Amino acid sequence: MSVRLCRWGNSVGLRLPKSLLQTAGLAAGGYVSLRVLDNGDIRVRSMNGSVPAEAIAETPAPQAADAGDGWGDQW
Repeated sequence: MSVRLCRWGNSVGLRLPKSLLQTAGLAAGGYVSLRVLDNGDIRVRSMNGSVPAEAIAETPAPQAADAGDGWGDQW
């Protein structure tokens, strides 16, 4: 199967046909790992529901909840 590389902002994107995604068990929003092999081929692998460390590092930390002990509250 051949697909065309498309400009996507300052990057280049690859549109994957729905049938290929279904066969591979992938969906929009999922994660894949990419690797360039010694012969120049690009290997794309499903991360099987795993979230890469880079995505976790980009997620903002939740704010601490207010203890709500009432100290200093006015009636």
